[in-house]
Amino acid sequence: MQRILIVDDDANILKILRFKLERAGYRVETACNGAIAVESIKLAPPDLVLLDIMMPEMDGIELVGRLRGHAEWRTIPVFVVTARGQMADKKIAFRLGVEDYITKPFSPAEVVDRVRAFFEDRNRRKSPSD
Repeated sequence: MQRILIVDDDANILKILRFKLERAGYRVETACNGAIAVESIKLAPPDLVLLDIMMPEMDGIELVGRLRGHAEWRTIPVFVVTARGQMADKKIAFRLGVEDYITKPFSPAEVVDRVRAFFEDRNRRKSPSD
């Protein structure tokens, strides 16, 4: 079972995404800011991080930078889920190596679908060809 870490300072977003992703069969943990997320990742790196850009203490861009700068964490896939929809923000995120960028407001079902598609695609790539 894949483990997902959701990082957002909005408790409602955490609650909704956690509920939807758990119903879809994922194990979910949450953090309300980047600093707490780093501590969680130190204990057990997740299979995917969903994060907001605008958060207190450590924003999402800084968190992605830390993940990409750490040898053991640089391959952890990251999806950005944020209200910041400007092209400049998207360019920064994709330059840092995020896998997906979803703007708020979003459909929780779409987030689940994108997560599922990501894991299915990754599993297909790992499977030996016939």
